[in-house]
Amino acid sequence: MSVFIPSAYLLNQMNWKSDEKVARRLLRDHSNPLDIPEPVFISYYRINKEAFRNVVSDIEPLIHLSSIPVELKLATTLRFLAEGGFQRSIGKDSHIACDRTTVSKILKEMLNVLERTQCPKWVKFMKFISPIYIFTTNLLYLALLAASTGLTSNY
Repeated sequence: MSVFIPSAYLLNQMNWKSDEKVARRLLRDHSNPLDIPEPVFISYYRINKEAFRNVVSDIEPLIHLSSIPVELKLATTLRFLAEGGFQRSIGKDSHIACDRTTVSKILKEMLNVLERTQCPKWVKFMKFISPIYIFTTNLLYLALLAASTGLTSNY
């Protein structure tokens, strides 16, 4: 009898976890992040729906086909980046409904794709530093140094 009780408990726990995975997968498969109102969408993903669709069209050819749609992968990635973590947002978000392992896999794929497609398009670095920039920066530094040491004159 004593062996039966822990075994029944363990079996019940395994069934509960399996049921939870099935429920989460059903919820995920039937969810569409674009169904929520525009202001809520912007607060969740820090991007409007039109820009979201443009990014989806840019990255769609580079995404590996899976049971998770591209829109859901992008929404998961943007929500993670907007919130800075998993626990506060994605784990409890009924529009995404992914567990940590799935989110990790999505992030690994999506961040590489976004870096290849969106960074060259939107992120620009200075290729050189102009002499005027150096001069004004040094001049500002000298002025701040003089002001902090009391070397300025009142003339």
